[in-house]
Amino acid sequence: MAMAVRFLLAGGLWLLIFHTDAVDDGVRRSALALGGLAILGTWAWAGHSATQRWPEIGFPIDVAHHAAAALWIAALVIVGLIATTQLDATQLNPVVNRLSRTARNSVALIVVTGLVQSIRLVGNPTQLFDADHGKYLAIKLLAVGAMLVFASVNRRRIQSGLGHTEVVSSANVAQLRRTIIGEFAIGLVVIGITSAMVVSPPATTNAAGRAAGDLPPHALFHYAV
Repeated sequence: MAMAVRFLLAGGLWLLIFHTDAVDDGVRRSALALGGLAILGTWAWAGHSATQRWPEIGFPIDVAHHAAAALWIAALVIVGLIATTQLDATQLNPVVNRLSRTARNSVALIVVTGLVQSIRLVGNPTQLFDADHGKYLAIKLLAVGAMLVFASVNRRRIQSGLGHTEVVSSANVAQLRRTIIGEFAIGLVVIGITSAMVVSPPATTNAAGRAAGDLPPHALFHYAV
């Protein structure tokens, strides 16, 4: 059902982008944003957010978490693959600054929502490695940490070349592109790890099963609700 709804929403977004020239740009942007959030909601609906404890907060937290991650990674693609090839150094400077602000805000939201989800799904920190979900979470945290360090070090290096003019020099554009593409590559790894987490029962499911007297595996998700 979630997949069917996802396809319907994606089809609606496709029509909005390519077949609604008469629609006001502001209305189109709002509709695209809401449609994108609705698509993210289909993953929350079909995943752990709707089947584990505290689903009333798990669902919106999951949508916000993945929306922030999608915004961060999409910004990397737009700047790294498009802006750095089509804009000159002067035009690129405000775009780079906007990317930095977007990444900073996205990371803050990812950290907060990720912490809430970890409390929901892992429970006690001592249970982190009791299930594959927690093990994938630990690997994901390491990958995200590497992504943040990579981005921070390289952006500081790029910003140091700006001097007091705050203009990205042509010599730094190629380096900026390599930096963003590298950051994006790590982001793809994080997405892959997240995909593995989605299909792995978390520690709270195992705990619920033990509390219920070792229910059969197919009943654990329903019991955990």
